[in-house]
Amino acid sequence: MTGALSLGKQMASAAVTNLTQILKKARPDIPQNALNLLPAGVEAVFDENFDSFKEVIIPIYHKYFTAAELKEMIRFYSTDLGQKTIKVMPTLMQEGMAAGQRWGQSLGPQIERRVTDRLKQQGIRI
Repeated sequence: MTGALSLGKQMASAAVTNLTQILKKARPDIPQNALNLLPAGVEAVFDENFDSFKEVIIPIYHKYFTAAELKEMIRFYSTDLGQKTIKVMPTLMQEGMAAGQRWGQSLGPQIERRVTDRLKQQGIRI
């Protein structure tokens, strides 16, 4: 109901992106028509193994939520707001992760200075 199982599609897409980058790096001369074959092949493997994905995801929900809590979640996700949450959450998470990554990268120079200073105090130079 939450779309957690749609993660399989997102993982397939990420796998295609990753595989494409690896292939382009290893074989810069690889023809585009060969790369165009990747999505269907990767998605087929994910689709064929979807049941085993459910087998790993469902116990995770049971680990963190009681049966009563899951019933409340189902009730919430049946509302208009719950449906909107389901709809926007993947994009919200993706944008949030990208923002968090940019934020973390912006801290890089500060972290480098702080670590370098601390190491210097210990007589260690890098």
